[in-house]
Amino acid sequence: MTATEPKPAGWKAKLKEELTAMSLIALYIYLTLTALRFYRALIEGRDHIDGFELGATLIESLVMAKVIILGDLLKVSQRFRDDPAIVPTLFRSFIFAIFILIFSSLELFVKGLIHGDAASVAFDAVLNKERGIRLAQAGFMFLAFIPLYATWEISRHIGEKRLVDIFFHEREPSERR
Repeated sequence: MTATEPKPAGWKAKLKEELTAMSLIALYIYLTLTALRFYRALIEGRDHIDGFELGATLIESLVMAKVIILGDLLKVSQRFRDDPAIVPTLFRSFIFAIFILIFSSLELFVKGLIHGDAASVAFDAVLNKERGIRLAQAGFMFLAFIPLYATWEISRHIGEKRLVDIFFHEREPSERR
Protein backbone atom coordinates (compact mmCIF):
# COMPACT_ATOMS: atom_id res chain seq x y z
CA MET A 1 0.00 0.00 0.00
CA THR A 2 1.42 3.38 -0.95
CA ALA A 3 1.05 6.60 0.97
CA THR A 4 -1.49 7.94 -1.56
CA GLU A 5 -3.86 4.97 -1.28
CA PRO A 6 -6.52 5.29 1.40
CA LYS A 7 -6.18 2.85 4.25
CA PRO A 8 -9.10 0.53 4.83
CA ALA A 9 -11.09 1.33 7.93
CA GLY A 10 -9.68 -0.59 10.85
CA TRP A 11 -11.52 -2.13 13.75
CA LYS A 12 -11.04 1.06 15.81
CA ALA A 13 -12.75 3.16 13.16
CA LYS A 14 -15.55 0.60 12.82
CA LEU A 15 -15.97 0.48 16.62
CA LYS A 16 -16.12 4.28 16.79
CA GLU A 17 -18.72 4.33 14.01
CA GLU A 18 -20.85 1.68 15.75
CA LEU A 19 -20.60 3.42 19.15
CA THR A 20 -21.59 6.73 17.60
CA ALA A 21 -24.60 5.14 15.90
CA MET A 22 -25.55 3.31 19.08
CA SER A 23 -25.28 6.52 21.13
CA LEU A 24 -27.51 8.47 18.74
CA ILE A 25 -30.07 5.68 18.57
CA ALA A 26 -30.03 5.27 22.36
CA LEU A 27 -30.54 9.02 22.79
CA TYR A 28 -33.49 8.96 20.36
CA ILE A 29 -35.09 6.03 22.18
CA TYR A 30 -34.35 7.50 25.63
CA LEU A 31 -35.94 10.86 24.79
CA THR A 32 -38.98 9.16 23.27
CA LEU A 33 -39.49 6.74 26.17
CA THR A 34 -38.86 9.46 28.76
CA ALA A 35 -41.50 11.65 27.11
CA LEU A 36 -43.91 8.71 27.28
CA ARG A 37 -43.09 8.14 30.95
CA PHE A 38 -43.69 11.82 31.77
CA TYR A 39 -46.97 11.71 29.88
CA ARG A 40 -48.03 8.64 31.84
CA ALA A 41 -47.01 10.24 35.13
CA LEU A 42 -49.12 13.30 34.35
CA ILE A 43 -52.12 11.14 33.46
CA GLU A 44 -51.69 9.34 36.78
CA GLY A 45 -51.58 12.67 38.63
CA ARG A 46 -47.85 12.58 39.39
CA ASP A 47 -45.66 15.58 38.64
CA HIS A 48 -42.43 13.59 38.30
CA ILE A 49 -41.00 10.18 37.52
CA ASP A 50 -38.73 8.45 39.97
CA GLY A 51 -35.09 7.56 39.58
CA PHE A 52 -35.88 3.88 39.01
CA GLU A 53 -38.00 4.77 35.99
CA LEU A 54 -35.32 7.05 34.54
CA GLY A 55 -32.62 4.45 35.18
CA ALA A 56 -34.73 1.68 33.70
CA THR A 57 -35.45 3.89 30.69
CA LEU A 58 -31.73 4.53 30.20
CA ILE A 59 -30.88 0.83 30.42
CA GLU A 60 -33.80 -0.05 28.14
CA SER A 61 -32.63 2.57 25.63
CA LEU A 62 -29.05 1.29 25.63
CA VAL A 63 -30.15 -2.33 25.27
CA MET A 64 -32.57 -1.46 22.47
CA ALA A 65 -29.92 0.58 20.67
CA LYS A 66 -27.53 -2.36 20.85
CA VAL A 67 -30.24 -4.73 19.59
CA ILE A 68 -30.92 -2.33 16.70
CA ILE A 69 -27.22 -2.16 15.82
CA LEU A 70 -26.95 -5.96 16.02
CA GLY A 71 -30.08 -6.28 13.90
CA ASP A 72 -28.43 -4.08 11.29
CA LEU A 73 -25.18 -6.07 11.43
CA LEU A 74 -27.16 -9.31 11.12
CA LYS A 75 -29.10 -7.74 8.23
CA VAL A 76 -32.53 -8.31 9.79
CA SER A 77 -34.32 -6.65 6.88
CA GLN A 78 -31.96 -7.95 4.17
CA ARG A 79 -34.75 -9.83 2.41
CA PHE A 80 -36.48 -6.48 1.79
CA ARG A 81 -33.36 -4.76 0.43
CA ASP A 82 -34.71 -4.51 -3.13
CA ASP A 83 -38.22 -3.48 -2.10
CA PRO A 84 -39.30 0.16 -1.82
CA ALA A 85 -37.77 1.81 1.28
CA ILE A 86 -41.12 1.82 3.08
CA VAL A 87 -41.11 -1.99 3.35
CA PRO A 88 -37.89 -2.40 5.39
CA THR A 89 -38.79 0.76 7.31
CA LEU A 90 -42.14 -0.63 8.47
CA PHE A 91 -40.74 -4.13 9.02
CA ARG A 92 -37.94 -2.90 11.27
CA SER A 93 -40.26 -0.50 13.08
CA PHE A 94 -42.64 -3.36 13.83
CA ILE A 95 -39.92 -5.79 14.94
CA PHE A 96 -38.31 -3.31 17.30
CA ALA A 97 -41.66 -2.16 18.69
CA ILE A 98 -42.18 -5.81 19.67
CA PHE A 99 -38.78 -5.75 21.38
CA ILE A 100 -39.89 -2.63 23.30
CA LEU A 101 -43.00 -4.55 24.40
CA ILE A 102 -40.86 -7.45 25.62
CA PHE A 103 -38.38 -5.23 27.46
CA SER A 104 -41.10 -3.14 29.11
CA SER A 105 -42.81 -6.35 30.27
CA LEU A 106 -39.53 -7.61 31.71
CA GLU A 107 -38.99 -4.25 33.41
CA LEU A 108 -42.46 -4.37 34.98
CA PHE A 109 -41.81 -7.90 36.24
CA VAL A 110 -38.42 -6.98 37.76
CA LYS A 111 -39.87 -3.80 39.27
CA GLY A 112 -42.56 -5.89 40.97
CA LEU A 113 -39.94 -8.27 42.37
CA ILE A 114 -37.79 -5.35 43.62
CA HIS A 115 -40.81 -3.86 45.38
CA GLY A 116 -41.38 -7.14 47.20
CA ASP A 117 -44.18 -8.66 45.14
CA ALA A 118 -44.31 -12.40 44.76
CA ALA A 119 -43.31 -13.66 41.32
CA SER A 120 -46.93 -14.64 40.61
CA VAL A 121 -48.17 -11.12 41.46
CA ALA A 122 -45.44 -9.52 39.32
CA PHE A 123 -46.27 -11.89 36.46
CA ASP A 124 -49.98 -11.08 36.80
CA ALA A 125 -49.14 -7.37 36.52
CA VAL A 126 -47.30 -8.11 33.27
CA LEU A 127 -50.16 -10.14 31.80
CA ASN A 128 -53.13 -8.16 33.05
CA LYS A 129 -52.65 -5.00 35.06
CA GLU A 130 -50.65 -2.86 32.64
CA ARG A 131 -51.10 -4.72 29.39
CA GLY A 132 -52.92 -1.85 27.70
CA ILE A 133 -50.31 0.69 28.71
CA ARG A 134 -47.46 -1.47 27.38
CA LEU A 135 -49.33 -2.16 24.14
CA ALA A 136 -49.92 1.58 23.71
CA GLN A 137 -46.23 2.20 24.38
CA ALA A 138 -45.24 -0.37 21.75
CA GLY A 139 -47.67 1.19 19.27
CA PHE A 140 -46.27 4.64 19.93
CA MET A 141 -42.71 3.33 19.55
CA PHE A 142 -43.68 1.71 16.25
CA LEU A 143 -44.68 5.17 15.02
CA ALA A 144 -41.56 6.75 16.54
CA PHE A 145 -39.31 4.20 14.83
CA ILE A 146 -40.67 5.00 11.37
CA PRO A 147 -38.72 8.30 11.00
CA LEU A 148 -35.61 6.62 12.44
CA TYR A 149 -35.68 3.75 9.97
CA ALA A 150 -36.85 5.93 7.08
CA THR A 151 -33.77 8.10 7.62
CA TRP A 152 -31.66 4.96 7.84
CA GLU A 153 -33.05 3.67 4.53
CA ILE A 154 -32.56 7.02 2.82
CA SER A 155 -28.97 7.03 4.07
CA ARG A 156 -28.47 3.55 2.64
CA HIS A 157 -29.75 4.70 -0.75
CA ILE A 158 -28.04 8.07 -1.11
CA GLY A 159 -25.04 7.50 1.15
CA GLU A 160 -24.39 8.48 4.74
CA LYS A 161 -22.07 11.35 3.81
CA ARG A 162 -24.68 12.86 1.48
CA LEU A 163 -27.36 12.60 4.19
CA VAL A 164 -25.11 14.28 6.76
CA ASP A 165 -24.33 17.02 4.23
CA ILE A 166 -28.04 17.58 3.57
CA PHE A 167 -28.89 17.85 7.27
CA PHE A 168 -25.86 19.57 8.76
CA HIS A 169 -24.04 21.63 6.13
CA GLU A 170 -25.08 24.95 4.71
CA ARG A 171 -26.32 24.77 1.14
CA GLU A 172 -25.06 26.81 -1.76
CA PRO A 173 -27.19 29.88 -2.62
CA SER A 174 -28.52 28.20 -5.78
CA GLU A 175 -29.84 25.27 -3.68
CA ARG A 176 -31.85 27.51 -1.31
CA ARG A 177 -34.89 27.99 -3.55
